[in-house]
Amino acid sequence: MRVRIAEIFLVLLVGHYQCESANILVLEELLSPSHFLWLKKVTAGLVAAGHNVTVVTPGTDVSSENLHYIYMEKVYDMVYKPLDESGTDFFDFGLMNPFLQFLFLSDWVTNSCKGFVASDGWQVLKNYPDDFKFDLVIHDFPAGICMLSFLQKFNYPPLVFMTAYAEYNFIAYVTKTVLTPAYSPYATLAELKPTFLARLENFLLHTVDYFYYKFIIFPEMDRIVSSSFENLPPLMELAERTIITMFNYDAAIDGVRQLPPNVIGVGGLQIEKPKELTGVGFNTNLH
Repeated sequence: MRVRIAEIFLVLLVGHYQCESANILVLEELLSPSHFLWLKKVTAGLVAAGHNVTVVTPGTDVSSENLHYIYMEKVYDMVYKPLDESGTDFFDFGLMNPFLQFLFLSDWVTNSCKGFVASDGWQVLKNYPDDFKFDLVIHDFPAGICMLSFLQKFNYPPLVFMTAYAEYNFIAYVTKTVLTPAYSPYATLAELKPTFLARLENFLLHTVDYFYYKFIIFPEMDRIVSSSFENLPPLMELAERTIITMFNYDAAIDGVRQLPPNVIGVGGLQIEKPKELTGVGFNTNLH
């Protein structure tokens, strides 16, 4: 099903605010050019609908009318510098054991958080007036939740999770809904083979992921952002304030999943209607 950007956010915004235009803060925490381009379609739709959008991102782009970018310039260096120093080839990542891939991604998440906090852009957003009002926050969440630190500063505006990723693990943690390792392959598995050992490995990956994040990664993120904000609630508590989650999922491609009502698959959101060819003739006669 095609989901129109303007319709989704019009329902969300008008439901909360009876106004013609809203200030929207987009937090792009997942370090990925593809996610940056995917969310760029979202921000373009919001600006076209008349909203003022501020995008906090490790990507670079030029600000324009009603669209302002805050650049997090140290994130890429913080993530990739350890890889360069260790001689690790990023493109060998897919050849690693799934458990080693998990540890690799865990380091990626914490280093990314350190990069955000160390960036000048972090201080730029922090220097916004405390009474500045954002009507909605959109957060690209699968690679961390450090940017949610700013929810407290801006007096807890409504939070929407939105990502170009199709993995459901973290969504299940936050929404406290069912996750079925028996037939939901973990992110680092190329496929879930229909054997007992394969399903056992998948179960162990899901289990290690859950406990490692709960007792190691999330507390480490809390420690990193505590240097910048005082009396901040645990980041996981802030993440649980999300009212709706949209992710790049389509049952026809990703398989059937049990989703709660506030988790919506928006697979293909970035696809634009093809432009019609003009000035070119085609012969459709078959000979």
